[in-house]
Order: sequence, then structure tokens, then C-alpha cells
Amino acid sequence: MSKQQPTLLSETNWHWSDDSIVASSAAGSSIVRLPELHRWLIGKASIVLLPQDRMLLILPRRVLTDDQARDIEDTLGRFARKTRRA
Repeated sequence: MSKQQPTLLSETNWHWSDDSIVASSAAGSSIVRLPELHRWLIGKASIVLLPQDRMLLILPRRVLTDDQARDIEDTLGRFARKTRRA
């Protein structure tokens, strides 16, 4: 069995604007440009971004305020293409 990478368990900071969502941690950064976002899903516990079929980023709702959750959902709804809600 493989060992977990400690750098992958570090805190992740999320930022979004009208054209991209950025997830940054000690392991690096992922920039998802909303027009290129393949798919996204919104659930009770998390928001899942799929930049590609085989890649996903999970944003836990517990780290968002109600206003932040509404804002990112509205941003995804306005600017992301090929979207789908769970």
C-alpha cells in the first residue's frame, strides 16, 4: 500500500472571479478557466469541478459562508459552459 503525500493534505485556498476558479495549496495551484470547465456538480456537502473527464477538484461547503456558496454557484451558472447540476 502506498503512503499518503503530506503536501497533498495541506490547506487549500480558493478564489474565483467571472473567468476562473483558482485552488492553491502547498502542493501547487490549479486554475480552472470557466469557459473551459467540462462539468460541475453541486451537492449538499460539496461543489465538484471537473476541468476534464479524469480530473476533479472538490470544494467542501463547510468552508464556505452562505454568501460565498451562493456567489460561486451564481458564478458557475453565469459563466461556465457545458454545465450540469447534481
